[in-house]
Amino acid sequence: MGSAAVTAHLLSWLLSYLLGSLLALLPQVTGLAVAVWLATLLLSGYVGLATVYAAISLPLLFWVTGGSGLPLLICTLAVALVVWMHRGNLQRVWAGTESCFERVRLLPRRRPSG
Repeated sequence: MGSAAVTAHLLSWLLSYLLGSLLALLPQVTGLAVAVWLATLLLSGYVGLATVYAAISLPLLFWVTGGSGLPLLICTLAVALVVWMHRGNLQRVWAGTESCFERVRLLPRRRPSG
C-alpha cells in the first residue's frame, strides 16, 4: 500500500513537470489551452474534466498551429498520462458522483427526471 502511494505521488510530480514544461515550450497554444480549461470549468463546474479537456486540446492546438515532431509526440504522451491519472474523476463525472465547483458553474445542473 505504501509503494502505491509513493508511485502515485511520483507520477503526479512527473505529470506536473511534464505539463509545465510543455506549456513553457508551446507558448503559441498555452493561452488557448487555458481558455479551454476555463470554459470547461465555467460550463461544467468540474475541475478534473476541465484539466482533461485542456490537456487533450494541447496536441491538437499545437498540430493545428504547425507543430510536429518530437514535441508533438511528447505532448500526446503527456495527454495520455493526464487522462490516465484522471480516470477516476472521469468515471465519477459520468456516474454523477464527482464533486462540482458550483460557485463558478454557469449552466444549471440537470435534475434527473422521474
